Amino acid sequence: MNSDIDIQADADTFQDDGFCIARSIIPGDVVDRARRRFEALIGGEYETGVVPGYSRAPAEALAEPPRQLYRLYQAHLADRAIADLVTHPALGQYTAQLFGARRIQLWGSLLLVKPPNVQVKGNIGWHQDHHYFTTVWSDQSEVFFASIAVNDIVGNCGPVIMIRGSHRWVYRGDGDFYGQDLEQVRSGIRVPDGDSWQQVPMTMTAGSVSVHHKKTFHGSEANQSAEPRLSVLAFLRTERSEPLSGSDSYWVQHLDDQSICPAISDVVQ
Repeated sequence: MNSDIDIQADADTFQDDGFCIARSIIPGDVVDRARRRFEALIGGEYETGVVPGYSRAPAEALAEPPRQLYRLYQAHLADRAIADLVTHPALGQYTAQLFGARRIQLWGSLLLVKPPNVQVKGNIGWHQDHHYFTTVWSDQSEVFFASIAVNDIVGNCGPVIMIRGSHRWVYRGDGDFYGQDLEQVRSGIRVPDGDSWQQVPMTMTAGSVSVHHKKTFHGSEANQSAEPRLSVLAFLRTERSEPLSGSDSYWVQHLDDQSICPAISDVVQ
């Protein structure tokens, strides 16, 4: 892991803001191998023979580069380079230290391609990830999300924009990941009295990771650069998390299967 990282400072930032960035923690060769596999995965070439996706979001193979935001769930099951990226020991070590956790487990992944010059079709509406898992995890569960930059993410390529401190707001079900009119989605989100809407773009170099709280509002605008924006989102949890009793969600059906939901850090404390 990058020895320049101040874990305590990052933990304080996460506590205050609901997000933080670990700069350049994934080695370049690991990132490069993952980057080279994006085109094959988009085209439906699955190295392991396992078809990614799940019942509510099946894999979509394209014959040409995507012309709108492209999502591929569970890409780590289909490709070893993606699996190596989202299970890299540096990610496990960093997040375990960040949360003071004994164990970090991967419970899902999402490969994202934001193509250039697609305007509104490249937007991601303001949302809280928690909204999409309220019937999956208990409210107090320590589940969180880590976005791994697979190429440099600069200001004009549609970086994720976090809303500082919004993880502390009361959850009301506001927001919409799929809402591409960002102003319209924003108008439906109630900011508590005394708080403000502070946007912070997650610009970072390849191999860096932004970690965010499950209740932090975030979204992103279209990619105005000449190159696609490439990233992989890792769904993670600590040992302080529990599925809701009786949940039959895909996301908790395989927690005991290390081939699908591997532990990426087991720390003896």
